[in-house]
Amino acid sequence: MDWINEKLEHLRRRAADLPIRRALLLYLLAALLAGFICARVTNVFCERWSSMIFRRNQESGGQVYTIRGENYLAYPQSMVEEMPQRDQNIVAVLNTIIAFSPLIYVGLFMVLAAFRFYKTRLRGPFDILRKSTEEIKCNNLDFEIVYENKDEMGELCSSFEDMRQELVSNKEELWNLIEEQKKINAAFAHDLRTPLTVLKGYTDFLYRYIPEGKVSEEKLTGTLKLMSQHLERLTAYSRTMKNIRSFEEMQPQKTEITAARLKSRLSETAAALDEIGDIKICFTEAHGTNTEDGSHILWIDEIMIMEVFDNILSNAIRFAHSMVEISMDIETEKELLILYVKDDGMGFTEEELKKAVLPYFHGEGQREEHFGIGLHIAQQLCARHGGSLSLANSMYGGALVSVSFSYRKS
Repeated sequence: MDWINEKLEHLRRRAADLPIRRALLLYLLAALLAGFICARVTNVFCERWSSMIFRRNQESGGQVYTIRGENYLAYPQSMVEEMPQRDQNIVAVLNTIIAFSPLIYVGLFMVLAAFRFYKTRLRGPFDILRKSTEEIKCNNLDFEIVYENKDEMGELCSSFEDMRQELVSNKEELWNLIEEQKKINAAFAHDLRTPLTVLKGYTDFLYRYIPEGKVSEEKLTGTLKLMSQHLERLTAYSRTMKNIRSFEEMQPQKTEITAARLKSRLSETAAALDEIGDIKICFTEAHGTNTEDGSHILWIDEIMIMEVFDNILSNAIRFAHSMVEISMDIETEKELLILYVKDDGMGFTEEELKKAVLPYFHGEGQREEHFGIGLHIAQQLCARHGGSLSLANSMYGGALVSVSFSYRKS
């Protein structure tokens, strides 16, 4: 029995997968065959009924003829007219049925075949496509177009599914582009803050102390030089951010610089931030440091590294109680430049250690107002520069952020 059911199911599947034109032709042929069979059965029934009426009126002078084993009575027209009116009416109706039954049955079965064909082969995929179109019109792509038959309607549904998946892919790509653009805009706004703060601090310093004559010419020249450097950095950074749409498009533009020169630049930025705040910022030597020789040549993108340094230093100042420690190390074997920034604040929570580098993440407590983009930007820039960013809590308390950069020339 299972074998029979399996064979029937196989035949049903093969019939369902027939091309629509071939299936329609089979439906029409079946309708014609059924119509002629029913018409033939009806005609035989009507002829037998007529024979019964003729036999009943045989005494009226009818003559019996045998055709193909069937006995028929033939009556002159005058004798048929002498039959009872009721029998004349019945014979007339039967003759009419015999004449028109093929047309009636064929037409009826054609209509039934058309309805059946629409129900079994067209209505299902039409409903699927209509619902899919309504979902797409409502901007909802979270559905799947499934139609099992492998005919033309199945191919059409499959094409609609491919189109839906392409729309989903395009929408996700557009969403990613928008998200990347949001990150870039946030990074631009975020990273402008530190240089502008430094420039504002220097401006306030000069505005306050120059009229009092407390700024020497050497100090004034040095301060103006630092301000000029920050302005050049802002100009270069703005030019870079203008031409990119995502962090993936950012490529480090490496130039040659000595370790001593880089440390001096970092110290200048730290000193500028120290002057405008109440947090003590100091440079310390990293454990096992390789920076004693300040002539060590580094190939780095100074702007990119300074952006990362500004981000992690700004976070450290924001959350420190009274002090921030900075150290720089060079791993010559791996050709990595490593910066460490440690504060004496409350440190990272367990959740922040796992999620702090995610975009727009907000931690608990005082971190909620500012946490969200700075560390993510720093991580992205480190990755573009062949390094990484790590978060930890110092064994003496406070947060410790380390960032690394590849200083290999190519």
